Amino acid sequence: MDELKSLTPSDLVVAIFSFDTFVQKGANKVFSPFGKPEGVKAKYVFIRLGISRESFLQGLSTPAQLVYDTIERLHSFKDGSRLSVTNPTGTDITLAIKAFGTCEHRITKDGEMAFLPPFSTNSTFPPY
Repeated sequence: MDELKSLTPSDLVVAIFSFDTFVQKGANKVFSPFGKPEGVKAKYVFIRLGISRESFLQGLSTPAQLVYDTIERLHSFKDGSRLSVTNPTGTDITLAIKAFGTCEHRITKDGEMAFLPPFSTNSTFPPY
């Protein structure tokens, strides 16, 4: 940990762990997907556990406007309403919508959090 704290703001820490290392072996006690370890001045990136190379690359190439449009669309669902998702292969799920928040997609200043757009983001929402 002392080595991490000795890094400067121009350094970069990329945290990538297997599920076993992160949960079973305790790396989660130091590293978090939601913020850099206390006292670390370096830039910090946490890569989602179990993400495949394909999903990671798809996330990196997701158009930013698609992400913002999707978030705007999701915010159009009112707290307390219901959303049903069905398809011909048997999916039949009804969700109760509650208030939610999102992390920003882009980092606009040092130290801000951002999320990597999920590979499943798409613009084919069912009509509501």
